[in-house]
Amino acid sequence: MKYVGVILGFIFCASPLFAQAPSISYMMADEAKSQLQIHGSFGNTPGTVTIEDTTLGIASWSDSLIICSLPDSGQGAGGGVVVQTAMGKSNKRMLSIFSMVIDRTESDYEGVNGYVHSLDVRWKINWRADINYRGITSQFSFEISKTSYGLITYVYSSKRDAQYPSLDSANKSDSSITLKGIMDLKFHIIHFSLISLYSPDFNGHIVDYQIQGIPFDTTGVITGYKEYYDNGYSKGYDSVYNAKILFPPNLKSTVYQQFQIRDPIKIWTEDCSVKIKSETPLGTSTASLYSIDGRLLKRTKLDVSSPGVFTIDASDPHIHFVILVLQTEKGLITKKILF
Repeated sequence: MKYVGVILGFIFCASPLFAQAPSISYMMADEAKSQLQIHGSFGNTPGTVTIEDTTLGIASWSDSLIICSLPDSGQGAGGGVVVQTAMGKSNKRMLSIFSMVIDRTESDYEGVNGYVHSLDVRWKINWRADINYRGITSQFSFEISKTSYGLITYVYSSKRDAQYPSLDSANKSDSSITLKGIMDLKFHIIHFSLISLYSPDFNGHIVDYQIQGIPFDTTGVITGYKEYYDNGYSKGYDSVYNAKILFPPNLKSTVYQQFQIRDPIKIWTEDCSVKIKSETPLGTSTASLYSIDGRLLKRTKLDVSSPGVFTIDASDPHIHFVILVLQTEKGLITKKILF
């Protein structure tokens, strides 16, 4: 019995050595509450949660779910999330920031001497999402963040010309925009619901249109589009542009899993810009500058259909060390650049 007691005592004393470090399975951003829901295995003793070296406030902690406060902008708004407890650090999970501009321009006509009115609506939107593989479902809902806003410019012309000034929902407490949707991680498509902008200055509620599915990938690319329409009574266009994903989860996959082309090419920096000299045609190319922590800083389309020197603007004062990813029709080029 004496030896049994010694053995049992050893097992109970040693059990913490076999406890597992915390592990993050997936995350969900609640933009309305400015909170981050972290799902996984964490133990019941609270620890700390950091996102890009910013410590988040803990609202609740359980073994399978942590709810933290999430800044709407600035430091800690997105990036790599790590949970740390007495048992160690978790895996890093990326909370990506989606950002884009959506425009609708519409003009209506009635008769030769009738009226003309024009409505220009712009939404500058962003939201946060964990878009890496999560192993439970390929679809989840999202809503735009509190820092998103809308702009309306309405012009009405008749015998007595009248023009209404533009309205910015970011500066009007009685004006707001709503936009929700579904993200499909299996097919990498963003599905938006109807865009809505409320403005008493323009006779109440405006529901504009539903955007078609927008493709994206986990390396930071969102495909924009522009569509024109003319039905005889009105004409205009819809467009999505300046779309990008900050903190994409799979930058390393882009850099290391694709082959590097071997055509003669030189890359250097000069006057806050990146210079690319190609001695052979590379076709339509996309040049992307990433920060060392995986944030997409700039993306530029280049027409390298003939040899020459091509310039990428890198005048951002915060850019000091970047990774250049040059996607060409012949393959991929990556290079670390120090300014």
